[in-house]
Amino acid sequence: MACLEDIDADAWFANSRAEARPHIDKAAVLFEEAREKFTTAFMACTDYRDWLPSEQHNELAPDLDTYRQLAEIMEQIVASLREYELPTLRQIHSADELMRTEMIVGERRAVAMRGTPGHFPLDVP
Repeated sequence: MACLEDIDADAWFANSRAEARPHIDKAAVLFEEAREKFTTAFMACTDYRDWLPSEQHNELAPDLDTYRQLAEIMEQIVASLREYELPTLRQIHSADELMRTEMIVGERRAVAMRGTPGHFPLDVP
């Protein structure tokens, strides 16, 4: 996002977009990297889910949905940027909300699982 914040908004909205191209190109590369990482997270989480007993598959459903949605949003953002258009605020805010939710849920899950076999011990701060 920082790359896009460097765009001169006055020039952009006056249809003088040539100066924005390097910023948009850089942002497209970074969002594409993010898309690849969310896709990798989705695939790794899917592999892990498939390894678990079937009765535990639903535990990973929220993570899988989040990673899939984030990869899709990043793909939409990259498509917009490749056409030298800015992503919509809905796309940016949706991605931000999904990432924040995943971080909070992950932290709460880690705390809840603390001390159970295969997780962080209770007696360590």
